[in-house]
Amino acid sequence: MQEYQTKDLFDLFDGKEPATPVAEQCTQQITPSGDAEGVKNIEEQKKKKRRKPRQAKKNGVFALPVYKAAYDSYKECRFRFRKVPSDGKAIGREVTSNLKRIMVDIELVYWQVKPKTILPDTFALVLETMITIRAMKDFGDLSTKDFGIISQYTANLSKNMRVWSDFHNSSIAGNEKNNKVGDELNG
Repeated sequence: MQEYQTKDLFDLFDGKEPATPVAEQCTQQITPSGDAEGVKNIEEQKKKKRRKPRQAKKNGVFALPVYKAAYDSYKECRFRFRKVPSDGKAIGREVTSNLKRIMVDIELVYWQVKPKTILPDTFALVLETMITIRAMKDFGDLSTKDFGIISQYTANLSKNMRVWSDFHNSSIAGNEKNNKVGDELNG
């Protein structure tokens, strides 16, 4: 292991005026070989190796159109419900919590956790959310413009849920049919 000796600044510069300012010279790192250029090269390599910020992966549940529709509905509701009077704040929180629950249910179905029981409950939540938003508009908590925008997002979510549910149910039915045929063949 190398030992480093400390020297006074005067000894470091051999009594001469340094070519670079003292602060810059003192902070300059020196590699074990003694050259400062090696450090600059190492720092440049570190800068090159730095990764770009990670972007969302294009696979998994986040790539599903139904999940994106649910998230967009949630985001839009959060934005629009900021303007809701204090009377409707609790109802707005209920709607956003329903939308969060829908996203959780979509993820559970994606990972095959009791899809037959979760999907009907999720449909019920979507309908409840749509009815609650309509009631907020009727009671004057939500402007017509905000209601129109949120309704488009929730209608998109409902359509995506229907398509995704049909696809998911057909794939489950196909798997069950294949399992029955396999059981018959095995005895």
